[in-house]
Amino acid sequence: MSFIKNYWKQLLLAVFLMWFTLLAFLVITTPVLEVDTIFYNTLMKLSSYSWTSFFLFFTFLWSTYMIIAVALLTTILFFIKKKYKRYTVLSFLTPAIVYLVNCTIKNIVQRPRPNILRLVQETDYSFPSWHTMESLAVYGLLIVFCLLNIKNRSLKYWIASIIVIIITCIALSRIYLWVHYFTDILWWLLLSWSYLLLINIFSKQD
Repeated sequence: MSFIKNYWKQLLLAVFLMWFTLLAFLVITTPVLEVDTIFYNTLMKLSSYSWTSFFLFFTFLWSTYMIIAVALLTTILFFIKKKYKRYTVLSFLTPAIVYLVNCTIKNIVQRPRPNILRLVQETDYSFPSWHTMESLAVYGLLIVFCLLNIKNRSLKYWIASIIVIIITCIALSRIYLWVHYFTDILWWLLLSWSYLLLINIFSKQD
């Protein structure tokens, strides 16, 4: 996001903060929003054995082991590039930060998970989606590394696009498998982008 001027980043950050604050309030007051039902019904029109297998692959792809592997890879890459060593500790700590924030918010909001046609077993609260923020925050730092270090413009945007597709599939899998509402995903997307914007704003790299 170095191509976006800092004042635009700050404005975008303010918009994200406003929206995820409003969304959290709506979820607390109304556990199941109409947009959740509409989005789920729309996604369920695609329901089939093939799509179920596809989304199961992505939801299980983002396991604890994969999170640790990607976080370590990004940490090592930033450490090797001395110019961006300031990202090293942050990259290493990101999975733990996300986990602690997620647990805290889940226990504050205490939103029950959807209980119809759930295709995988989950036992904790629904809001917000840990899979979504963890994937966006960890993969997001990998995107930041690619944008900062790969000189070939086409290559770095191809890699970034592939990573974004993976994040999107992980997020959609949580709704399709009916373990999260759409707003669980949306809230974490807003918070994750806010987190990445903060990293970019306070870094020395413009």
